[in-house]
Amino acid sequence: MSTSAVTGVRTCTASGRACTASTPPTREAAVLAASRVTRRPNEIKGVEIGLGVLRRAGFSPDEASRHYHRFIDLALGFAAIDAAAMALPPEAAAADRAAWRAAYADLPADQYPHIAEAVDALADTMNGSAYAGALELFLDGLGLALHRTTRARPDVQPPREAADGP
Repeated sequence: MSTSAVTGVRTCTASGRACTASTPPTREAAVLAASRVTRRPNEIKGVEIGLGVLRRAGFSPDEASRHYHRFIDLALGFAAIDAAAMALPPEAAAADRAAWRAAYADLPADQYPHIAEAVDALADTMNGSAYAGALELFLDGLGLALHRTTRARPDVQPPREAADGP
């Protein structure tokens, strides 16, 4: 996928996550954000921008719609998970962080060899959002999908790098 398309997706994501990070999280807000079609101007503008980024990258309208759906579900799913984690009282959040190490460190290595060798890394990584890594995997997948699209449809040319961004 072109650098400008990747930058466009990152820009759309960063602005949405900045809005949610500046708002005190609640479970109710997480559920609403993850499950509603608001039909409001900012949502409509976001859909237009997202589809435009994907169309300029070289996807057909059908492909852009499917990939936008996948992207928005990824973003909203993480928004709900992260908001729920951020809404925990400090004591509950600390208990959750400690639970990864406590619950897994004492498992028998002969029954759970993969957990035993990764218990420290697992405990470290599970205590934060996986959104950035998931987004990178998604963007890599979009790049592969675009490569398949341009190979399967000779009429589709990969976009030239745009200097004007998303």
